[in-house]
Amino acid sequence: MIKPLLHVRDLRTVFQTARGAVPAVAGVSFDLQAGETLGIVGESGSGKSVLGRTIMGLVAPSRTTAVHGTVEYDGTDLLQASPKRRRALLGAEIAMVFQDPLSSLNPVKRIGIHLTETLRQHRELSRSEARKRAVELLDMVRIPEAARRFDQYPHELSGGMRQRVMIAMALSCDPKLLIADEPTTALDVTVQRQVLDLLAVLCQERKMATILISHDLGIVSGRSDRVAVMYAGRIVESAAAEDFFRHQHHPYPRGLLASTPQLDSPARTVLTTVPGRPPDLARWRGGCHFSPRCPNVQERCRQFEPPVEQTTDGRTLACFHPVAPKGGEVNGRNR
Repeated sequence: MIKPLLHVRDLRTVFQTARGAVPAVAGVSFDLQAGETLGIVGESGSGKSVLGRTIMGLVAPSRTTAVHGTVEYDGTDLLQASPKRRRALLGAEIAMVFQDPLSSLNPVKRIGIHLTETLRQHRELSRSEARKRAVELLDMVRIPEAARRFDQYPHELSGGMRQRVMIAMALSCDPKLLIADEPTTALDVTVQRQVLDLLAVLCQERKMATILISHDLGIVSGRSDRVAVMYAGRIVESAAAEDFFRHQHHPYPRGLLASTPQLDSPARTVLTTVPGRPPDLARWRGGCHFSPRCPNVQERCRQFEPPVEQTTDGRTLACFHPVAPKGGEVNGRNR
């Protein structure tokens, strides 16, 4: 069996707040192969961004934050590695595209400085060599007049251009793993598609493993090899993308997909929604986190948290009463 590039096991990130402990990531496990794209989907507050930042080491253990589990990248446990080793990997082999480029870019630094800092740190290039490479990167992500944009400030660029700058920064040192955290937030649909298509082409050309984080199943559809759906800090269902979009066993991803607007729907069609709200993790007292919103809830669901199990069709699932395909079965049992 091929060893995965990224091996995550029982990853937990807990924040201590005035209202109590909040398990933002609650026992997440997955593997990612070189060149593979994993789409992670869920509502706002489901733990997607905290998961990505924890993998990157941007959520560090402290008096108010606890991080446990295993994040093994190419044989190195990032949670146990020395600061020097992490600095050598982050930016050079593991990179991240953040969801808000305007707040992620320093407003008082020119675009070129953002790019050349990483290049000089990890590639030990001279100032002129770093500038030349930075302009090449801006041209690679299809920013017009790249040499002129090099000397501009972030506020002088459009939202789409700033996002392309973030992609150029992330790809500057040819990383093996890219984490894209909602890379099209606040962009119009035309620019969204341009950015996502560009990202897909660059990832394919460079054979990068990619984690594509989004709240929109439509974004990861056709762009991911595997899909994982998060809810209340856990992955409640994951499967190969083709199998996942054919059928969802867990009621939550079924509800998410059903709530997606369809272009061929008649005018004034009432949109389907997932009723209720995500749980308050600081006040949760047990049971399945989705039970207050689940159409298939039973008493067992309110008392116990379902374990994450492997099903016969190769997906992982955390549900006591999954929905089987018509005439099919889940976990080898008829439903």
